[in-house]
Amino acid sequence: MKIAVIGTGRVGTSLGNSLAQAGYEIAGLADADPAAARRARRIIGRGRVFRDPVAALRSAEVILIAVPDDALAGLASVLQAGEWDGRGKTLLHTSGAAPAAILAPLAKRSAAVGSMHPAQSFPTPSTPASHARGVIFGLEGDPAAVRKAKILVRSLGGRPLLLTAGQKILYHAACVLASNLFVPLFGLAVETMAEAGIPAPTAKKALLPLVEGTLRNVKILDAENALTGPLARLDYETVARQMRALRRVPRARDAYRTIGLAALELVKKRGIPDARVKRLRALLEGK
Repeated sequence: MKIAVIGTGRVGTSLGNSLAQAGYEIAGLADADPAAARRARRIIGRGRVFRDPVAALRSAEVILIAVPDDALAGLASVLQAGEWDGRGKTLLHTSGAAPAAILAPLAKRSAAVGSMHPAQSFPTPSTPASHARGVIFGLEGDPAAVRKAKILVRSLGGRPLLLTAGQKILYHAACVLASNLFVPLFGLAVETMAEAGIPAPTAKKALLPLVEGTLRNVKILDAENALTGPLARLDYETVARQMRALRRVPRARDAYRTIGLAALELVKKRGIPDARVKRLRALLEGK
C-alpha cells in the first residue's frame, strides 16, 4: 500500500515515519512549505517531495492529509480542481474536530474519504514510532475509508475508536481539555511556586512526580475517586487561605476557581450531600 502525506508538520511527518517503519511505502510528501517537505524526507528516509499536492495524491493509494483545520476546505478545493482518478484511492485527514464531510468534493471523484485523528500529542516532527502504540485513533467517514484507516491504525499498534460526524467536536474538545489545556495549567502551577520564591526548575521537579502520581490514579480509578486534596476533603479553611494567597497570581486564581467548581461536582458524585458542598461553592464563586 503506497501512502502519500500532504502536510508535513509534526503530525504528518511523525505518522508518515511511523507508517514507514510499519512497512508501508511512503510514495509522496507535499507541503505548502517546501522546506518542511524536505525535512520530512530526511526524517522518514524515503518518499518523493512534491510541490504540487495533486501530484502527491496521484502517487499513492492512501493519502494522509495533516494540514491545519482551517486549511482543509481550501486544500480540498485545490485537489478537486486537479486531474486524477479517485477510484481505489482513500483520503484521510487527521483533524480531530473537522468531519470527514469537509473532503466531500473529493468523494465526488470516486475516492473514499474519512478522518483518522490520533488522540496523542506530537511535540516534534521526529517523534518516534513508539509514540503511537496503544493510542486511540478517532475514525469517521465513508465505510471504505474507515476500513482502510483501521488497517493503518492497527499496523501502528493503535486502537481504533469509531465516531459519528456529530460526535467529533465534543470528542476533540475532550482531547483539548485533557492534553492541551493541561499545559497552561501546569505552567500556572510553576508560576505560583515561583511567586512563593521557589525557582521554576525546582518547582517543575517538585510538581512532576505529583502529576505522574495523579495520572496513575486516573488510570485505575474514575475521576471522582481519583480526586484528592483540600477540595476533595471539603477543607474550607485551606481553600479560603489559598484563594486569598492567589490574589498575587490572578490568572492562577481564576483557574483554581473554575476547576475547583468542577472538582466539587466530582465530590458530589461520591454521594456527598449538596448542603456540605454549598459553602465551598459559594467561596469559589466569590459570593
